[in-house]
Order: sequence, then C-alpha cells, then structure tokens
Amino acid sequence: GNRLVRQLKTRAFRTIVTRSVRLAIATGQHVERDLIQHFAIPPERIKVLPNAISPEKLDMGRGDRFELRRALGVRDDEVTLINVGRLDVQKGQELLVEALGRAERKQAVKLVLVGDVTAGANHRPMLQFKRDLLERIDRLDLADRVVLAGWRDDVPAMLTAADAYVHSARWEGPPLPLAAMEAMAARLPVVVTDCVGHPEHFENGRHGHVVASENVAELVSAIDGIASLTPEARHEMGNHARELIDTHHDLRVVGRRFVQLVESIL
Repeated sequence: GNRLVRQLKTRAFRTIVTRSVRLAIATGQHVERDLIQHFAIPPERIKVLPNAISPEKLDMGRGDRFELRRALGVRDDEVTLINVGRLDVQKGQELLVEALGRAERKQAVKLVLVGDVTAGANHRPMLQFKRDLLERIDRLDLADRVVLAGWRDDVPAMLTAADAYVHSARWEGPPLPLAAMEAMAARLPVVVTDCVGHPEHFENGRHGHVVASENVAELVSAIDGIASLTPEARHEMGNHARELIDTHHDLRVVGRRFVQLVESIL
C-alpha cells in the first residue's frame, strides 16, 4: 500500500501484538530487534528460534556425483560451486558472476546456477535481470565457466555433484538461509553473505566463509579460498558444516524447543 496505508497497518499491528501476544518467535536477532523497535513487543515475550530442516532428506536424495558432473559438463578436476534460487536481484547472482570473473582461479572453477525466473508481480523485472545476467556472462567471457541449470526437482542430488555452495543474496529472512542450510546438510562448505548478520555458531574457515553483502571483492577472496583447498580440506569443512546443522538446525531439535516454548505459556 501507499505510505498512509503502511502507517495504518503498522499502528494496527502494534496495537494487536502489544495487547495480545504472549510469545513471539523470531528467526534471528535482527527479527527480534525489529519486533522490539517497530512493533513495541516487550523483549521478555520474544524468543529467538532458528529455522530448521530435515537433514536426513539430503542423505536420501544423494545422486551419482560423477554422472551428474558429466551431465553438467563439469570435469573431474574442476571445483564446482553451486547456487540455488530464483534469478532475481535479491539473490545477487550477478555479483557472484562478477566475482568469478575476477577470481584468480576462475579457470579451475565451474559455477552452476540452479533456478530461473518465477511468475507473479516481479516476473518482468526478473526477466530483465536474467537478460542482464546472460550479457554479463558473455561480457566476462565466462560462457564455459557458468552453467545455467534452470529449475530442477533433484536439488539434493545436484548438491552431491558440487564442491561448495555460494549464497550471494542482498537480503534474506534468517541469517542462515534454507538453501545454504540444505547445502551444509549435504556436507558442503558454504559461502554466505552477512545481509542479516553473522549466522550463529558459524565459524569462518571451519564451516565456510561469511562475506559482506554486495562486496564482490570478498566474494572473490572466498571463491579463490575454496578453490585453493585440497579436496580433503573441503570435505572436512563440509563435515563440520553438517555437524552444525545436526546440532542447531535439525527440525527435530528445533521442533522440541518450539513445543517447550508453547507449553511454557499454556
């Protein structure tokens, strides 16, 4: 809505939550701050509970790594980075392509973009974004370095074919997006932007790398860093990433915490 409508909605929402909310669940510290600052929810009524996934589904969805790489045109000696999401300015794939173009080790790297434009109100801007992205790939002479895989219904298998996951979004909801969490559950080191802060429990160099949002230079450094690791080092980093998911983002663990919070106010 227009400015007046937004103000009225905000005022109405603040009135409702101030009077009625006994428990508010925030997916991260930034959401908690918004609930306090913009909607006047008392801090003692807010609990931070991260998003979660079912990591075992990534185990069940594993595919034949070498067969998938051959199908994507990836050589055995190429370091394969994967990004999953709609092609959109929010997801920042053009920043990722730009970073690959500047990377020192780009000839040893293959970037696989899984996703495409979607229908809806943003369809036209997304189509233009895709056209600009294709032009950027051509201008940077990366046609043989970037694979546009389109929409896939076998993302867990696609993750099997990759060596690392890169998430270049300009903004997101949780500090650790679901796509990145799934990649970590698939035992991939990840590169994520800090668009909503540093993910809790995530350690640079142990689980992957956190880079500044819209900072191409930091993306370049992270790509070169991942590409320069030995396969064994990347595998170890991926195992640490899976441990983080199992410990803090398993749906069963987070689900139990959610139930306990609900029961505490009943």
